[in-house]
Amino acid sequence: MSTATDIQERFSYRPEEAAAALGCSRDTIFKLLASGDLKGWKINTARFISADEIRRFIREREHEAGPEPAGAEA
Repeated sequence: MSTATDIQERFSYRPEEAAAALGCSRDTIFKLLASGDLKGWKINTARFISADEIRRFIREREHEAGPEPAGAEA
């Protein structure tokens, strides 16, 4: 599973790459972009999501989930 600190080397990701980093489908990324839960931008028809935005998204989901119960496996 990716963490907020795993995504460092690049400035931006295409939806397919963001999906791989988050462990979800490309369709899920497009749904998150459409809902505004994940923010990105377009250059002509190409979509991009910043590494900072992916880290923010992960941090928010980790915060919403709360701490793992004692004895839970990582």
